[in-house]
Amino acid sequence: MFTDVSKAYVGAADGAKLLGISRSGFLKFVKIGRLPRPTRLGRRVLWDASELVSALRQHGKSKGANQ
Repeated sequence: MFTDVSKAYVGAADGAKLLGISRSGFLKFVKIGRLPRPTRLGRRVLWDASELVSALRQHGKSKGANQ
């Protein structure tokens, strides 16, 4: 029986919705390294939702520090 389900994986469209940005913007941020690279599960390309939120928070903190 599974007891630890703390990891949730999302596709690009759901990851973009989670962060409140467009899918194309999401993929651009991945390409330039602002968001983590995905994991492949068979043919599916997925991101760890907690890593996406963490990367967004990290970017927000560094952006606020530079202003």
